[in-house]
Amino acid sequence: MSATVKIIGICGHPQHGKSTAQRFLEPLGVQAVDDSEPLRRLTMERYGLTWDEVSTQEGKAKLVSRPDNDDTVTVRQALGDLGKEYETEHGPNYWMERAIASVAPGSLVSFGSVRMGQAHAIRAAGGLTIAIHDPRRPNSTHDFDQYDPAGVDDWIRNDSTLWTFEYRVIEACATYLGVDFREYWKQRQQDEMAASYIA
Repeated sequence: MSATVKIIGICGHPQHGKSTAQRFLEPLGVQAVDDSEPLRRLTMERYGLTWDEVSTQEGKAKLVSRPDNDDTVTVRQALGDLGKEYETEHGPNYWMERAIASVAPGSLVSFGSVRMGQAHAIRAAGGLTIAIHDPRRPNSTHDFDQYDPAGVDDWIRNDSTLWTFEYRVIEACATYLGVDFREYWKQRQQDEMAASYIA
């Protein structure tokens, strides 16, 4: 992989703000990549599901029957179990290593579902890993939603306004991305004030 590739991995429990953090990084040229897309598509094929059912919080809460027995599980559980099945066969960071290998030279990307020990694979590829925590929301009890805190470079609390959350995300990633945080945030405030004035 080219040394010019930059990867920001985002850890966090469901609904704590990972996708929102990815959106905050897009104006800095960081493309949001669904590192779980191959797993989602495999789950769709195995269970006969739609994309919405494997990619949205509402869809993942739906109950489905396992194809090999009469057990009923949530789509989230089906995704987790299938993911672990492949990791048992191919190695604990199989999905993340596959996602990293697919990044084109010169890219700036964020992966929004870093879990288990995958943060270490991102670090090994020269990436930065942040963790989002929203104390207003519960942590998942599923083992496949957990992540290794030792692999996290920076912790971000999502416990206030979206504006504050954005500030914290950009501040945590600016140096890694080669961005002057003070200048960027000054311009961001000016743009927000101009948009409010026009509205």
